[in-house]
Amino acid sequence: MGYVKEQDINKWMEEHQREMIVCPHQPGLLLISKKACMKRYRAALGKAFETVSEDDSFHYVLKKGLGLCEGCPIGRKLVDEEKKATATAQEPAQSQAVQQS
Repeated sequence: MGYVKEQDINKWMEEHQREMIVCPHQPGLLLISKKACMKRYRAALGKAFETVSEDDSFHYVLKKGLGLCEGCPIGRKLVDEEKKATATAQEPAQSQAVQQS
């Protein structure tokens, strides 16, 4: 892997500013993408980590970190907005299919 210039990082951050949020639940006011927030929220709601024990350190820490995301209103709002946008985008395609048949 090559070295990433700070100006490249700054340029990328400037171009993707609207896709980023500050997570109030993670230490250090972590800056994450909205997509990452939604993934964490969905993972927290999933059952993949229900049976993880304290003996499995890596997954236990991951499960505990995702626990902060489980009831997050920001993650819930982003997922709801995505569902609405997907449903709205599918409606015209469905109505066109009905008209063509």
